[in-house]
Amino acid sequence: MKCVICKKILKKYIDVKNLENFKKFKLLKCQNCEHTQTYFSKNTDLQKYYNVKYYGTNKQKFTFFFEKISIATRFFRIKKLLFKKNKKILDIGFGRGIELSILQKKNQTYGVEINDKNFKKLNKIGIKTYLFKNFIKEKFNLSFDYIMMWHNLEHQKHISTVLKKCHKIVKKNGYLIIEVPNSNSFQSKIDRKNWIYWDVPRHNHHFSSQSITKLLKQNGFSIKKIKTFSLEYGGFGMLSSLLNFFFNNKNLLFKQIQSNNVKKFNKFKLSIFLIFSFALSPFALIIELVASYIFKSGSVLNVVAKKI
Repeated sequence: MKCVICKKILKKYIDVKNLENFKKFKLLKCQNCEHTQTYFSKNTDLQKYYNVKYYGTNKQKFTFFFEKISIATRFFRIKKLLFKKNKKILDIGFGRGIELSILQKKNQTYGVEINDKNFKKLNKIGIKTYLFKNFIKEKFNLSFDYIMMWHNLEHQKHISTVLKKCHKIVKKNGYLIIEVPNSNSFQSKIDRKNWIYWDVPRHNHHFSSQSITKLLKQNGFSIKKIKTFSLEYGGFGMLSSLLNFFFNNKNLLFKQIQSNNVKKFNKFKLSIFLIFSFALSPFALIIELVASYIFKSGSVLNVVAKKI
């Protein structure tokens, strides 16, 4: 199997388990550009992994407190777009449409998703939506000032096809904003196979700074900025990684904050775990800030690229 970016032979890296059914998937890594790909057989049914456990229930993905925090962090994601007016903005993989709902008040907003679960709600407030299966072939009669892909590119099988489409429909000197997990992050290195953001097999691709830079250049974009700190993913991912050192039940914190968590845990052990988590949180955030701003190895790759 070859690297989709530099065409070099991939070598086995590690085996990673899916968090829901614990099925193992191989990660293959390129020694040249450090891009990592998930290997799965042709008969793997990926759609079954995009279920209620992934999307959440009752219109929320997490328990009440963490759901509100998750929504609040979305403002920080798009803080530089909040004051833009009369711009055409496309969000590929908009999920619940939180960012589009905020930006549509002053701009023309459009969204792409793999299913039409949230289309009706967004259409009512003036957001035009497209199914992903139609997006690549869609002949747009407009071009976009900004295209956003928040934790979506890693899900795509044919990443260059998606980026070529973005290049075609973004305006000259328009911007592409991408955020993906950083496969070379400090978190991934200390937690290895248990790192929460491998998220196999939903994540086909796992990007390094080198590989995403090379990929974007191949598809007609120049890199303007790369940041590795995420308010939403950074501290939480680091806390999960640190907790995995002390507890056998890996990524238990994530399982607990999911709104659809069906597994019951011993209340006493869970109480000890949550107290320990709370006490460890400040240290996790400090470590993540140092990793992100000093060593450039935070949890994500937040990339701003411009059409060449």
